Formats: sequence, C-alpha cells, structure tokens
Amino acid sequence: MRVYSIESAVIEYYKMNKRPIEDMNQISQYITDHTLFRNFDCMPVILEMFAAGWKLPEMETVMK
Repeated sequence: MRVYSIESAVIEYYKMNKRPIEDMNQISQYITDHTLFRNFDCMPVILEMFAAGWKLPEMETVMK
C-alpha cells in the first residue's frame, strides 16, 4: 500500500510538471507538500523503490 501510494504521487507529479522527479528530495518534498502524506515516513520506501530500479511507466512510453 505504501509503495503504491508513492508510485501514484510520483506519476501525479510527472503528469502535472511534464518532467520526472530527479531525486529523492524532490519526491519527499512533493509528497509532504502536495498530498495527504503530511506525516508519512516515506524515505525508506523511496530508497527501496529507486534501489530496485523503479521507473515511471509513463516516462518509458513517452521516451519511445
């Protein structure tokens, strides 16, 4: 559930800004400021996602 929520926030950011989040600080800031996760400790989940090579599905489609 936590990973799904963060993935959704990253995709939402990409759609709104037409560019991907480039580092963990950006996603942490975005999640804290613009979503319902104000008290959500997302850093461990973000680290796991990026360490596993997670990428935006939409970005790969756009870049083809």
